[in-house]
Amino acid sequence: RALRSAFAYAHALMVAGAIVVAVSIELRISHADTDPSVVLTTVGGPLIYLAGNILFLRSRTGAVARARYVAATALVVVGALGLVLGHAVPSLAIGVATVAVMTTLAVITQLTPQQTSPTTAG
Repeated sequence: RALRSAFAYAHALMVAGAIVVAVSIELRISHADTDPSVVLTTVGGPLIYLAGNILFLRSRTGAVARARYVAATALVVVGALGLVLGHAVPSLAIGVATVAVMTTLAVITQLTPQQTSPTTAG
């Protein structure tokens, strides 16, 4: 029962993360300044998505690759730097750094051999 609940919530979080990413794109297009709302939505969307993805993987396989936690930490660092430096950093730089983190995670995920569960092996 708990696994089914986690499975349902995981997808909701992943969709919510995608929506926040869309909002961040709109904010970056319409605002030239790097204000806290731009920074928080830019890194917040992928963080929400990663939280859902981690929950999904944990409920499905019981294990999550360390790369997802490293990516989440990197996004928190990007967000913290964006908030601290504020207007000194263009909003595009925050966006590019966020895309770089998520792209690196995608590449690492593709290059890492997937472990098969005992029920799907053979």
